[in-house]
Amino acid sequence: DSLLSVQVNLKTVVKTLISFYQVDHTYDRFFLVKYLTELETLLKNLIRPHLTEKSVGRVEQIFGVVKTEEFLDQIYQPKWFVLYPEMRQLMGQVVDDLIACLDAGTI
Repeated sequence: DSLLSVQVNLKTVVKTLISFYQVDHTYDRFFLVKYLTELETLLKNLIRPHLTEKSVGRVEQIFGVVKTEEFLDQIYQPKWFVLYPEMRQLMGQVVDDLIACLDAGTI
């Protein structure tokens, strides 16, 4: 049941990341942070009984960066595209990979 919750939430996050990238002016940081926070909690609850606290800490470290306002805005807000063009380009590659994973059924 907890694995299924992680899978459903992950799919929602992935589709949201793709949509925000592909469709201008749809970025909603609060929506994305809410689902990323939920995914972090679900994932930590799933792995905690099986892995060390150090591993759980690594998950916290990753989400601690990914769900920050600064990181998300640099990817999705047009005013940042000029200042950080490499972020937009990298996100394009990530989106292509996420679409491939969805198409392959691995997400």
